[in-house]
Amino acid sequence: MKWAAVIALVAVIGRLVWPPVQQTPIEVPDAFVVEPPTPPRVLATVLRTQGAVWQAGATGAPVGTITTGTEMHPGRIALTEGFAELEMESGAVVLIEAPATFDLLDENRMRLVLGRLVAEVPEQAHIFTVHTPTADVVDLGTQFGVETLEDGRTTAAVFDGVIKMAELPGDSRALPREVVLDEGLQVVVEPDGVMQEEARAVGLAHDFTVDWETIFYRPQIEGQARWLHSLPASLSSTENRFPDFIAVFAERTGLVLDQPLEGWFVGTGEVQGHEVADVSTGVIQAGVAMDGYLIHRDRMPPDSSEDKPFVATLRFPRPIIGIQAQAQQLLDTDDILGLPESIVYNKEISRFTNRWRGMDATPDSDWLILSEDRMTLQVCLAPAQKGGGSRDQIRVLVEAAEPPQEPQALQQPGAP
Repeated sequence: MKWAAVIALVAVIGRLVWPPVQQTPIEVPDAFVVEPPTPPRVLATVLRTQGAVWQAGATGAPVGTITTGTEMHPGRIALTEGFAELEMESGAVVLIEAPATFDLLDENRMRLVLGRLVAEVPEQAHIFTVHTPTADVVDLGTQFGVETLEDGRTTAAVFDGVIKMAELPGDSRALPREVVLDEGLQVVVEPDGVMQEEARAVGLAHDFTVDWETIFYRPQIEGQARWLHSLPASLSSTENRFPDFIAVFAERTGLVLDQPLEGWFVGTGEVQGHEVADVSTGVIQAGVAMDGYLIHRDRMPPDSSEDKPFVATLRFPRPIIGIQAQAQQLLDTDDILGLPESIVYNKEISRFTNRWRGMDATPDSDWLILSEDRMTLQVCLAPAQKGGGSRDQIRVLVEAAEPPQEPQALQQPGAP
């Protein structure tokens, strides 16, 4: 008990002699305060892709999975294969076709270093701008396309509405030129940065992929052929609309017949024009879903000196079911496979003229080769006779495409 009292007394005396030390907070300089990292700014979101392969634009290194819903940040990226559709944060929708290299600059601007795109711009994204190495293209409420080649040559085309296109400042000119382009016109800025003096019509055979659906139907084309994005008013043998190339366009798509089609070439390999009738003995069965195409070469204009055949390779997106290249069979299937709202099939002209459709039966003239996988068709169409009613045509049926998917509705951050 004595010792307990002594200890208590010592404790009391200690508190009196040595009061408790006050704890002063330590101030940490601002330089040592670690702020949480700022997340990269989202400039665009991927709506959908088709066969897309990506690379980092600066290094060429492969990029991880980029698919529907992927958020895109500032920086350079390359689309080496396929197609991609992006929605900018401003609301502009951009369809990009490989090969393409581009930078996302902000919510309403991008730089197209190389490649081809089509932008559809709603009212709220007014003044959406595409920069290229030689020009600036500014939306004024429209749908437009921009193409930039490796040498910097830039083409801008207007499909709907109006755009402004301007040269970039340069040492060779005191004042950069700019033009306002209306619907249906296109203009080019050359690699030296100088704009061509006159705009020209976009035409039916432009190279831009205007809408997502086209991706599923348009064949890959090499050589002397061009894809028509819409039907010409007519393919009359007297008009010579396409004297410089073979025209290719889609006819009816997603068609399912309730009766068989007889007299079609359904094999593979090479067929000369004079052999078409002998090999066109196949039958396309009823109930098969298919997409149709027409391959067309105009006759030679009377004043033309051109006597060379046109050769082209068409790689279709799905296997070919059958090919028709006989005049009478083409005429007989126009009502079934052609587009009823068009006069492209020229029912008003004589049957004598129509009998010269198809492939030329002259030996060593027209020919076609269908690959073993039935996906690639090579054609050679020689010049049709001058001044006559002749025009070369081939009808191709391929397996039908699945209906293109609508882009998924992307939930915005904070949305319920």
